[in-house]
Amino acid sequence: MVNNHSEDYEFCESYLRNLDGEYQYLVKNKNGEAIPGVLIDFTFYHKYYHEAQVAKLRTNADGAVILGSLKNIREFQAVPCLSRVVASEPKFWVLPDNYSLSYPEGKSISLTEKETLKIPFKHKELKQTNFSIMRVTSDGSRIVENMYPNTKLVKNKGS
Repeated sequence: MVNNHSEDYEFCESYLRNLDGEYQYLVKNKNGEAIPGVLIDFTFYHKYYHEAQVAKLRTNADGAVILGSLKNIREFQAVPCLSRVVASEPKFWVLPDNYSLSYPEGKSISLTEKETLKIPFKHKELKQTNFSIMRVTSDGSRIVENMYPNTKLVKNKGS
């Protein structure tokens, strides 16, 4: 018999997807179709806790495990439990820093030259690659001045 895989594992792959800040672990077969009911061993490594957290979760009808925002999770490992359905390799993901700040775009802040604007900032140093602030025309259609040179980083008391 040539190319007969009837007794082999079904070939599949696992993926991590981030949709609007919510993570999903997906299991798809070689044709990209969802594989529901697959048991996955997860090991999560938290930003603040030294002990890993483990969980056994099963894929839903869409072949996905909904993991949520994974706030403060640095990295995790996912190992599909072998069965005739699954032959995916264990996967290890290092997550980007999940902490982010966003401000409403299109909103204007009116300040006089003597006023101070305090904005929470997540980085340790201020650089043009991690922060920008611009003065724009009243209708917001044109940049008038880059205000970065007038910006300074001030640490909060107690931090």
